[in-house]
Amino acid sequence: MKQITLIALLLGGLFNHLNVQAAATWATVSLRGKLIVPAPPATCTLSMSSNSVHFGDVLSSRIDGYTYRRMPLPYTLACDRTPNGALTITLSGTPATFGGGSGVLRTSINNLGVAFYNGNVQLTLNNALAFSYTNQPTLFAVPTKAAGATFSTGGYFTAAATLIVNYS
Repeated sequence: MKQITLIALLLGGLFNHLNVQAAATWATVSLRGKLIVPAPPATCTLSMSSNSVHFGDVLSSRIDGYTYRRMPLPYTLACDRTPNGALTITLSGTPATFGGGSGVLRTSINNLGVAFYNGNVQLTLNNALAFSYTNQPTLFAVPTKAAGATFSTGGYFTAAATLIVNYS
């Protein structure tokens, strides 16, 4: 017990004799940055010069689903600034019972439908097509018919689809 006390007294005395000084220094730190506030999202308007596509008189024997009575879809997409995010366009409607139903819109006449194209590429009905604002799709509608279909009577036909543009 005496040895421990003596060592503690010796160490305590040693620390008392050291001259310990603490110096404080300081420096000015300059901080810089740039606060970036994202621009508000683009405001876009989808308009059509006509809400109807008129095929006129369609000769049933000439329907090929590609070129005969191919009509443009007269839409315009105008934005106040270029959208930053992805853009998609969808033609939504009830598929025909022929042609796999994937790209043909049903009409009021059985075995007659309307196919849609972006340029020369057939679109899939109810599926979104990605595009850029600077390279918008050129859409066409064209009458088509089921393979081997013949029509015993003529008449007016109608169909309805919704053109949807999504952007973020």
